[in-house]
Amino acid sequence: ADLLECIGESRYLVTNNWPDEAAHCRIIEAEADTVLYCDIGYYSEVIDQEQVCTPCSPGYYNDNYGRTECDPCPLSTYTDQSASLTCSKCMDKSAEYYQDEEGQASCKKCASFRFEQRASLGGDALRDDLESGVWATYEKQRDDSAWSAAFPQVSGLRYVSSPVAEEKEEVLVLIEIFDKESQEYMPLDPHKFYKVITSNYIADGGDGYDNFRGGLNRLEYGLALETLSGNYIDVNSAKIDSVYNVIAKVRDAIMLEVVMERKFRSMQENVKAQHLGAQ
Repeated sequence: ADLLECIGESRYLVTNNWPDEAAHCRIIEAEADTVLYCDIGYYSEVIDQEQVCTPCSPGYYNDNYGRTECDPCPLSTYTDQSASLTCSKCMDKSAEYYQDEEGQASCKKCASFRFEQRASLGGDALRDDLESGVWATYEKQRDDSAWSAAFPQVSGLRYVSSPVAEEKEEVLVLIEIFDKESQEYMPLDPHKFYKVITSNYIADGGDGYDNFRGGLNRLEYGLALETLSGNYIDVNSAKIDSVYNVIAKVRDAIMLEVVMERKFRSMQENVKAQHLGAQ
């Protein structure tokens, strides 16, 4: 076939050998229609009655040939480039970035970033605090108490615990840390220092996490939990008031039911007493 010039800016000439390293698009005859196959990162569309290859807009990508549209970047990802083949993870920029919408060209920075404390913590100290948190939870459960706030909710590591352990040092059977380079979980090294991100409450030793207070290279930024909570209440005061009103109505209804139940029982006792007295 003859060489056909692709339509659009910075296009190449192509041949029947498609796709090849030089080709960004190919025009072929398909019955009565002319079909334009575009390169990865591009899509075909009709402009002024002509098919052209258009680069994917920022926030969109295309990793296949011959597409008529680009795909939006999934949640938690973005691309700020045109003609993108993939999207990047917001977390790769920094732990304080996120994206809760598809098809975005940038990430959002958490305005109320609660994990505002960073520090380096030794593996042995990290294990000790995790053991303390899990042990406190199991102790409360054995005492028929409510759930312990000290139970460690974590990301980037995983652990296996034993609820029948008799000593705190035996409660954690396994602790593994996610390694970004190998993309695998590796056993915790007691002699290695790990970068930890947490709230100011935990960083100050709250809920029994005493070792966090001795973390090295501590970095403080963002909002503290008490400030974050206050901001949430300020913004959502109407909703919170509404919830409180519902709770108050339910409470009053329960109290009324309790009072009526007590009065009914008292009446029963009085009737019973009068009946016994008449006999």
